[in-house]
Amino acid sequence: MAKKNWLDVAKDITVGTAVNMILPGGAVVYAVGKAVYDNLSSDDESDDTEDVRPNNVVLAIEAFDNEDYEEALEYLEAAHANNEIWPFHYYRLTGKCHYCLMDKHRTEYWEKAEELGLTEDTDEDDSRWEQIAHIKEKTLEEQSLANDSLKESLNHKVEGGDFVADPEMVAGVFWLLAGVCNSRYEQRRYDMAAMACDSLRKDAKQEYNSVTQDVLKWMDESFTEMKEIETGCLGGEPLSDEDKEFLLEDAKDGLFSGRVDYHERQFIYVAKNVDALAGCYDDNIQWLFTIDGLPKELQFPVGHPQPNSLYYAHPAKPGVYLPIEGADEELFNDKVRDFQRLAQCLGATEISFRSVKGHSLSENITTGLDIEVGGDYKGIGGSMGYGNKRGNGKSQSSRGEKEMLQRYNPTKAPYIPNDIGWMAVDPEWQSLVKQRLEGNMLHYSIRISSRKTMAVSDSRMDDVKLAFKSFIANAHVNYSQQMERSFEREEETEWEISVTFKPLEELNNMGQQVLNVEVVESTAEQPNLPQYTANEKEYIDSLRDFLEDDAEITPRERKMLDKIRVKLGISEERAQELEASLAKPQLTEDEQEYLDMYREYAEKGEVTEKERRRLDKFANALGLSKERVKEIEGLN
Repeated sequence: MAKKNWLDVAKDITVGTAVNMILPGGAVVYAVGKAVYDNLSSDDESDDTEDVRPNNVVLAIEAFDNEDYEEALEYLEAAHANNEIWPFHYYRLTGKCHYCLMDKHRTEYWEKAEELGLTEDTDEDDSRWEQIAHIKEKTLEEQSLANDSLKESLNHKVEGGDFVADPEMVAGVFWLLAGVCNSRYEQRRYDMAAMACDSLRKDAKQEYNSVTQDVLKWMDESFTEMKEIETGCLGGEPLSDEDKEFLLEDAKDGLFSGRVDYHERQFIYVAKNVDALAGCYDDNIQWLFTIDGLPKELQFPVGHPQPNSLYYAHPAKPGVYLPIEGADEELFNDKVRDFQRLAQCLGATEISFRSVKGHSLSENITTGLDIEVGGDYKGIGGSMGYGNKRGNGKSQSSRGEKEMLQRYNPTKAPYIPNDIGWMAVDPEWQSLVKQRLEGNMLHYSIRISSRKTMAVSDSRMDDVKLAFKSFIANAHVNYSQQMERSFEREEETEWEISVTFKPLEELNNMGQQVLNVEVVESTAEQPNLPQYTANEKEYIDSLRDFLEDDAEITPRERKMLDKIRVKLGISEERAQELEASLAKPQLTEDEQEYLDMYREYAEKGEVTEKERRRLDKFANALGLSKERVKEIEGLN
């Protein structure tokens, strides 16, 4: 090797060693390295050898040791511009400088606050806080810069295909990130990654346990509250249906599935204990738990969860997790079952299944589709409301079926059960419901595919597998063939499902036969009043409840009313008509005449006893009941 190359190597050793010794003492190491460089330089026969001076990296480290962080940042910037430092080290050291500046400003902030008599318990509206607001702004600015630089350093761990970052240093970056991030969720992940460093493990583990305890507490409190609300009471106090719906939505927002976006919680890894999580960090699997530290909300199949295992989030049923092995097939079967049930509730008379690709129809799946009259569906009680649900069914072959036909005799007006999760995530199903309830659709066909049901690309699955393998390695567990087979995706299965529906007028007539007696009784004294079906009357009652306190319906109340409308099988147009009739009641001539007379008396002030006797006689002559009179007077 040429002498010049040896000089370059010595120089690299000098700078690299100094960078690694970011703590006080780095300059001493530089001096040792410089001596090596000077000795090699003295052997150089060239007469024009220039004096060797400390480069910008070493000057930055000296400035850092002297706590002059602004000057250190200037030297680092110059070193980066001159390609004197690896990007990983540049962003790491820059982030550390901003971290120290943040800490410096934060200390100054609370010292000034103490001088002003301010504490953490002081009201935030206190005007004295304004005197130190500029220091707080500097603190937040340095925190943001530290966060950005430290994150960027992790993008340069590998350069030219070689891993240039020391694992201990990477763990140190994560430890600093835990101190500048704004999310407890991120802090928890950074603490896990920092536990890979022996010198940081104790502190990182302690902080991880504390943060995780807080996170689980928030989520579990929401879960406990949700379960209590579902019983119709909260804190021992009974709840109205409207309050129950409102509070349930708020409680669900606090759950794990409500706080965390689906893509981020799509995969979770369950470890045996906290020590098995040391060094685990990967964006493809962002949520890791210990087997005894899972949110109460999460539901697993019988026999699960198990340690060192990967689970997939059900896309339509929040909180439900399936083992990665066979998840695509289980989700496919679940979606087929839900669609079959939805079709039944919408008034299907025939449902035919045809295997297009992959698995053929099997007896165990089709049997699982059946729902007994008055029985339970997957643990959810209540009658389906069908008479002679399954008139007859047949398949064209006893084994390896390609087609199957089921027939039904619906006897109830179409409605939407509230436990079909796929409705919320599948726009095609939502369109079906709208066309069926509002357009009286009679025939419908859909294809359900296992690959589309579990919407994970092959490349994403490969990335997830690599992350899982690294987690297993961190836990000192052998990656077995069984684990490898868990990621082998089944052949795509696709079924075509065709549905024939009973006309809405026939189903509505069935409901009307039961309703006629009620309508006649309620209108015996008011033959000119509009007549409503039972479902319409129920919807009107809900409208009155929402309008009881004020004349406006809030967006949240509108959302609740839409759910009630869909469940009752009422179209948007009909709901608008019902709401308009309630807002602007249509009175008969006699009713309008009574209202005019009542207004004449009421305009003068409180109705006297004498005027009330006259009104009663007038109402009796018009054939108006006391209940109807009260409703009419309420319109004034």
